[in-house]
Amino acid sequence: MSDSLPSTPDDWAFFLDIDGTLIDIAPTPDAVVVPPGLPGILDGLSQRTGGALALLTGRDLDTVDRLFAPFTLPAGAIHGTQLRFADGEVAIPSESPALAGIRERLGAFVAGRPGMLLEDKGTALAVHFRADPTAHDAVEREVRDAAATGGADLT
Repeated sequence: MSDSLPSTPDDWAFFLDIDGTLIDIAPTPDAVVVPPGLPGILDGLSQRTGGALALLTGRDLDTVDRLFAPFTLPAGAIHGTQLRFADGEVAIPSESPALAGIRERLGAFVAGRPGMLLEDKGTALAVHFRADPTAHDAVEREVRDAAATGGADLT
């Protein structure tokens, strides 16, 4: 195994995180701003590498497509549970039946707390509490309890 990088960029693959890397973190998921020209730069890099570029994100594929329109790029979305390959093939799992109860419980938890948001990604849920960082421990407890009650595995 070599200790050096590949000799040319033609041998490279790029796996680029969206939030906090390609675009700045925002107060809410919908408030992010994609820098002008970034989608075209990424499409050019994907073409230059023969599709050896993938965007990685906790967001879903539809959101990735909206953010980087008009380009459709390979991606690992919802933390890798949705995949779009360089050839355009998409793999999306079905929703777990346990998620309905977890969604209901976390929705009720978030409803009474200003500054929190439950983001429903279809096959996953995210509790955003950036506006109230003091809620970290309470959110972590509630998510773990909801997952344990709903049968989800957080290990």
